[in-house]
Amino acid sequence: MKDKLVIQATPLVISGGTLDLAGLTNLLGQAGAANKIKGITVLQRTGNLTLSGDIDLGDNQAILLVDGGLDITGKVNLNDNRGLFFALVQERIWVAADVGEGTYQDVATAGYSPHLEGVFFAQMTFGTQTTGIVNADKQLRVDGMVIGMGGVLMRRDIVAAGTWPAEYYHFRPEMSLQLMQAGLHRYVYEQQVAP
Repeated sequence: MKDKLVIQATPLVISGGTLDLAGLTNLLGQAGAANKIKGITVLQRTGNLTLSGDIDLGDNQAILLVDGGLDITGKVNLNDNRGLFFALVQERIWVAADVGEGTYQDVATAGYSPHLEGVFFAQMTFGTQTTGIVNADKQLRVDGMVIGMGGVLMRRDIVAAGTWPAEYYHFRPEMSLQLMQAGLHRYVYEQQVAP
């Protein structure tokens, strides 16, 4: 998939090992037509990368190619049906233990704002980190898709929360449609049928 992307666009290079909102906004502002696939900016990091702090993409659309591991230490949010975040990572994706909700509640409700939004694809594993202390983990809500070719490791445990989940993953199929519109698909046909 990465090869297909770099043929269609010249990725903007992320030079440092840490990327925050200001750095991402700067890169997105530098992007020209050669760095985009149908309006989606392609970014690349050789080596490990840490997404530092909260990142709100808004209506921006970005594909992040990482030839190493990806650590996420803050929220990643976007505007529904307009923004897009797709992380294609050669190694593993770790979500830091402090990303999430500290007050136990129902994070599965429709109005709850997710902590991570986007498509997260790891060639190795996608995993959440834990504090290692009973009832000290934060709840995590992810909206979109999570793929770990080596597995998805959900490590958080919140016994005191009762029936509320420690981790909640809400599938958002429209994100896969956005990726298909960018040309990241093989022979996909969409047909509407009567209920």
